[in-house]
Amino acid sequence: MTHPTSPDTTWDAARWLLCRTDLPYRARDSWARGAGAGIRVGEHFDVLYLPAPMVERVLVIRDRDAVEAHLREAGLTHGVIVPRSRLDYVLLVPPGTSRAWAEPRTECRGRGYPSHYVTAPPPTRREPPGAYWILPPPARGENLCDPDLVHGLLRQRRDP
Repeated sequence: MTHPTSPDTTWDAARWLLCRTDLPYRARDSWARGAGAGIRVGEHFDVLYLPAPMVERVLVIRDRDAVEAHLREAGLTHGVIVPRSRLDYVLLVPPGTSRAWAEPRTECRGRGYPSHYVTAPPPTRREPPGAYWILPPPARGENLCDPDLVHGLLRQRRDP
């Protein structure tokens, strides 16, 4: 299945992300080559790493479409990356989330974390190969993943 992204949304998201990096021209060049770009974490957003089994545990089918639908049903609409390894989901959350986040087996990185960059795939990449956006990149701060909704997602259980 093809997962289109609106050109307007993609442009707005690319512009928003580029304004969060020290060297926007390098990020643009990386994306033009189909590679990821390092985007600074902690000032405009934090990043939350959720192990794939925690996100997918309630799903019978764990393909890309089922996971996207599951995230959307939890109320998440933007800002979720699937890294090349597929071991985690990387969620862009509001800045400061890392200070209060205490969910076991997850990690939230923000300001002051030694590795303060996240590798963002090209804003138009919605499918593998490589890292991709399972939910579209944010085009503004209001599009970041709500930590309360993420807590709800992690609390879901599979019906017997």
